[in-house]
Amino acid sequence: MSGFEDFAFKYIRFILISIIVMLVIVSGEKIGLAIDKRQSSEAQTYAIVEDKYTDTHMAGGVLVTNYYIEVKIGDQKKSEKIQITYEQYQVISKGSKVLCTIYYKKDKIVDVELATTHRKE
Repeated sequence: MSGFEDFAFKYIRFILISIIVMLVIVSGEKIGLAIDKRQSSEAQTYAIVEDKYTDTHMAGGVLVTNYYIEVKIGDQKKSEKIQITYEQYQVISKGSKVLCTIYYKKDKIVDVELATTHRKE
């Protein structure tokens, strides 16, 4: 191998290893949450929307907007943040009640999602 080919091979190997390490770090949190949710109990309840907001950032040169609501569940002191879709963001207003699925383990909330309903037509 020439000097350039050797350099290119090492550079490509470094890039691939870096990408793999980055993916492992990023996916570790998601995998942990999925395992926690599988091993937890769930319940559905109505919660009051305390706030709604957007978070806009650049991702790969593209402007990405995430939509969130903060809900108050029962007598909990801390509000829970739920990521929602653009369509949901448009129809949900502060003070309204939304149906949430709560995942809990040992009386501690693991995750909260906006519940989905399935209607027969």
